[in-house]
Amino acid sequence: CKNYKGNTKEADIAKVMGFESNDEYNEIMFLREITHTVNAFNDMADIVRLYSKKPETAEQRLANLLSEVMYEDSESV
Repeated sequence: CKNYKGNTKEADIAKVMGFESNDEYNEIMFLREITHTVNAFNDMADIVRLYSKKPETAEQRLANLLSEVMYEDSESV
């Protein structure tokens, strides 16, 4: 949030990209940064809800989620 709230460093980029204001650009960039984390939290919440009904399915979904994280980490190296 600190990286984008009130940031004017990218005002020229925001203008070129067609944003109505620098604040709109900052908001979009902030949302872009946190979307991956929010999606991961939603996936984990789904797994927790599923666990009481179908523990084997929940364990498989958790394993799949963790393997995606491990794959993404290995790509960035």
